[in-house]
Amino acid sequence: MGVELFVRKSLMTATLTPSSPAGIATGIHPSAVIHPSALVDATATIGEGTTVGAFSVVGPRCTIGANCEISPHVVLDRDVTVGNGTKIYPTAVLGCDPQDIAYKGETSRVVIGDGCWIREGVTVHRASGEGKETRPGGYAPSAPTGCSGAGFPVRLLEYG
Repeated sequence: MGVELFVRKSLMTATLTPSSPAGIATGIHPSAVIHPSALVDATATIGEGTTVGAFSVVGPRCTIGANCEISPHVVLDRDVTVGNGTKIYPTAVLGCDPQDIAYKGETSRVVIGDGCWIREGVTVHRASGEGKETRPGGYAPSAPTGCSGAGFPVRLLEYG
């Protein structure tokens, strides 16, 4: 009975990372549903009607808008903003250090707009350079699976 009560209570609260200051995440809307196995940093903000799936991680200074769906096994490492109504599919990783030899630890962000779909296994790194942002988005009609794109609006680079 104690475990059942814990699970029900946990569905409406966050499981926090051990390093969370004071151990309380105050930026979670009461209607947000956080799976008990998800880890949410105390500095994160989660909007109204948003769900965070099993084994997902919402790291420091991450902001998730209203009515978003964060699937299981998603990582929002740090300094990520997700717009309203966005769906992030399993195993996507956003906000890790850039894969750039010029990166020296500067503060940078990832910003995802409203209504985006970030599909399975996608990786979006933070930008290189102090105060810079990675902003994937744009309009790429009928982009085939496995293509690469860059810029805003998106310009398709390669297929396959």
